[in-house]
Amino acid sequence: KDLNAIEKAMSFRRYLDEHKCTQEELANRLSLDRTTITGTLRLLELPKSIIELIQTGQLTAGHCKPLLALGSEKQQVELAKVIVLE
Repeated sequence: KDLNAIEKAMSFRRYLDEHKCTQEELANRLSLDRTTITGTLRLLELPKSIIELIQTGQLTAGHCKPLLALGSEKQQVELAKVIVLE
């Protein structure tokens, strides 16, 4: 319960890989919605610098999910910096 969003995403990814199950099966096992699993896993697609900001508590998953919609890594990093500063 005390895991940050990246730790959760990494745990989900590890479980899926080790147990060769689907996101739906994991969601059912954890009593979560499948979209929650999917959204959390998508955080791992962010640039390393943004992942580090989440791990250090400077950004939340809520801040970062909209960043995923941006096309380029450069835009994601630039906007993340703005979010941290403001």
